[in-house]
Amino acid sequence: MAYDRFHAICRPLTYTSTLTTSFIRKIIITALLRSVCIITPFVFLLYRLPYEGSNVIEHTYCEHMSMARLATADILVNVVYGLIIASCSTGVDLILIIISYVIIIRAVLRLRSSEARLKAFNTCVSHVCVIILFYTPAFFSFIAHRVGHKYVPLQVHILVANLYVLFPPMMNPIIYGVRTREIRQRVASMLLRAITRIHK
Repeated sequence: MAYDRFHAICRPLTYTSTLTTSFIRKIIITALLRSVCIITPFVFLLYRLPYEGSNVIEHTYCEHMSMARLATADILVNVVYGLIIASCSTGVDLILIIISYVIIIRAVLRLRSSEARLKAFNTCVSHVCVIILFYTPAFFSFIAHRVGHKYVPLQVHILVANLYVLFPPMMNPIIYGVRTREIRQRVASMLLRAITRIHK
C-alpha cells in the first residue's frame, strides 16, 4: 500500500504503466512466498520438541510460543528464531514504509497548492492509521510472548494477541470506508433514518 501511495503521489503519470496487473500479481506471489518461508521453520521447530505433559494451550488460537511452552525441552531456539523473524520481517517492512512515506512527504511539501497538499496527505492518512493499528499490538504480542511472559499476565497476552488478529481486519473497512464520500453519505442517511424511527 505504501508503494501504491508512493506511485500515486510521486509518479502519478507512470502509475498505470507501473502498477499493472502482472506487476501486482508478482507482488502477491512474492508476499505469499515470503510468508511461507517465514512460517515453515516454526512448524519444524515445534515438531522437534517433545510433548509429554498437558496438551491444552493457554491461548485462543494455535500460537507458536504457546505451543512451544507445552514442550518439556528447552525452547530457547524457538524464542530466538521468533525474535529474529519478528524484528527482521516486521523491521524491514517498517523501514520500507518509512522510506516511502519520507519520499511522499517530501514530494507533497513541494506542491505549490495547499489544497493539493491537503488532498495528497488525506490519501495517506487511512494507510497510516491501518499501519498503526496493525503494528502496535503485533510488536507487543511478539515481544511479550517471547520475553515478557514472566512479567505480563496471561490474560493481557491473550487480549493483545486477539486484538492483533481481529482488530485491524475489522477496522480496515471502517477506516477506508470513512474516507469514501459515497459510503460516508450512505451511513449518515442510514443513521438519520434510524434516529428518526427511534424518535417516532
